[in-house]
Amino acid sequence: MLIDFDAPDQDDPLWHVDAVICALGTTIKQSGSREAFRQVDYDYPLMFSRLARTHGATVFALTSATGADPSSRFFYNRVKGGLEEALVHEQFTSLTLVRPGVIGGARKDVRPIEMTGKR
Repeated sequence: MLIDFDAPDQDDPLWHVDAVICALGTTIKQSGSREAFRQVDYDYPLMFSRLARTHGATVFALTSATGADPSSRFFYNRVKGGLEEALVHEQFTSLTLVRPGVIGGARKDVRPIEMTGKR
């Protein structure tokens, strides 16, 4: 199934779920700008949480980031923290915020700072 992230079908049965696990995310480099990064890492997950919540979801789990803080001086951490804060206001019965230090896996791009964290 393909989803138009910019205009999802709000009546799609896809949203009729009990729980959501969101691991959507990118990097500023991959997205091309801070605005595009914020769209992927804040706007889309919040929109999806609200659609699922509207249709009855009571559980939401988010893969966020260590250092997530809406007051952070780092843009990345501000976005992640802002999303966490917004999700709290959605009043899910259960909200899980996972803050991994480094997410492993095969990547095409080289991330030297992440490589040091994996050791």
